[in-house]
Amino acid sequence: MPSSKKNRRRKDFVNTNKKREWRKLKRKQNLRIPCDQIRQSWDSEKTVKQNLAEMGLTVDPNQSMKKPSKPFMPKVIEEEKVEAPFKPEVIKGD
Repeated sequence: MPSSKKNRRRKDFVNTNKKREWRKLKRKQNLRIPCDQIRQSWDSEKTVKQNLAEMGLTVDPNQSMKKPSKPFMPKVIEEEKVEAPFKPEVIKGD
């Protein structure tokens, strides 16, 4: 049986605007970082995660601020019940 890999055709993108695609690619390659401190300390040879970790920032805030497995419940200290003394003179009666 012939292999299907040999018969694959190369896809030609005829209906795409080459000029627009080139501009998109160019824009993505030359991103402008608005923050001066981040732009100056950015190292293009490192990954995003490494760069942000070096600056003290985090990529995923959910991992850096992990939710505790058990919700915090303050312990309630039960107070001893003290019965009020019986005072017959306070009770009004005829």
